[in-house]
Amino acid sequence: MHASCQVASTTQNANHPVMKRYLHFYVITLAALLMLQACGNGEEQRQREQAQQDSMVEAQQRKERARLDSLAQARADSIARKLQNENGQNGKDQVGTGQAQKKTAKETQPASSSREYSFDAQGRFTVQVESWRNRNVAEKRLKTWKDRGFNQAYISEYGNENTGEVWYRIRLGKLPSKQQAQNLKQHVMDQYNSQSWVAIGRDSSS
Repeated sequence: MHASCQVASTTQNANHPVMKRYLHFYVITLAALLMLQACGNGEEQRQREQAQQDSMVEAQQRKERARLDSLAQARADSIARKLQNENGQNGKDQVGTGQAQKKTAKETQPASSSREYSFDAQGRFTVQVESWRNRNVAEKRLKTWKDRGFNQAYISEYGNENTGEVWYRIRLGKLPSKQQAQNLKQHVMDQYNSQSWVAIGRDSSS
């Protein structure tokens, strides 16, 4: 009987308006807390996702910047190599032009006093430039030297025709002194890079 009275009392308390308000407030508060917790978890998840997305975007941007930097560096290197090649070619052209100008100046420069010489039909000295066993070859070579301006050049025969030991020597003309013959010898070396030697010109030209 006593227990039945307690149950009835509790039921009455629950149905009491004040208790209803407390229960309603408790339910609302609990729901709000659950919602706040859910919102908090959602915000944290959203922040993590946003941070991950930002990290991916930043990584992509770094990759793109590295690619652009690499292209710019390759372009700069290519331009530098091109300029270097052009400068090197210009340098070679300038060197070649300088050498050609020096050579032209050397060829057109009048002979200095140390290179002066003059031919004299009665001279004792001569400059021999070539010597051949074959007469035809010697005559062709003689024409070459005359075409170079040595109109006094001639062929001097040396040897014994009976034995066939004959040399046909090409000489550039006779000069009055050994010094002038030396000057002519040096001139031949400078202009034609041809070896020659000074000889006594007592032979007769042919």
